[in-house]
Amino acid sequence: MCFCMFYLALTKEIIYKTLGSKVKLVCPFETTRDITWFGPLKYTIYSVGTDVEPAVSTLVEINKNTTDNKSILIINRLIESIRGEFKCSDGVNESEFNLLIKRNPSDLVIVNATGDKITSVQGREHTLECTVTSGQPGGNITWSTDGAVVAKMNQVWLDTYLRLTDLTIERYSNVQLLTVKKRAY
Repeated sequence: MCFCMFYLALTKEIIYKTLGSKVKLVCPFETTRDITWFGPLKYTIYSVGTDVEPAVSTLVEINKNTTDNKSILIINRLIESIRGEFKCSDGVNESEFNLLIKRNPSDLVIVNATGDKITSVQGREHTLECTVTSGQPGGNITWSTDGAVVAKMNQVWLDTYLRLTDLTIERYSNVQLLTVKKRAY
């Protein structure tokens, strides 16, 4: 007689898509059992097998991959009301997805800049300041001059403030314009 304990660790796949886009969620189980799809709100049943519930039939469809028998939930056009938590289950296994609306960063400001240019003097220290209200998912800010990256900040989240201090510009004549590429994504 075996008294066995199994621990199942579930991870939720996070997916970012823009409003209006087509979304495909692939259930990872290769099975001949019917897959049940659940979605917002509160894990409402969206489909059993390939039969889609009437309440969501204008929003989604179900396909089955013929090579590996995986179920695919297709959201034809992403709208606010169907973003959130999804789950697929074959009655034994479950996989979860969190579908989030992708937002571009906003309010990206370089302090003391004139457009994309910052004026500095050779041999003097200069402080660069950038503020951003990030989008979703968090993005990256890259500072560069003449194509050379001088600083990076990965995964910039909401209300981020980046200050690059003690940047000494040495390789330019008397006064040089430092081009700062504002790339936060």
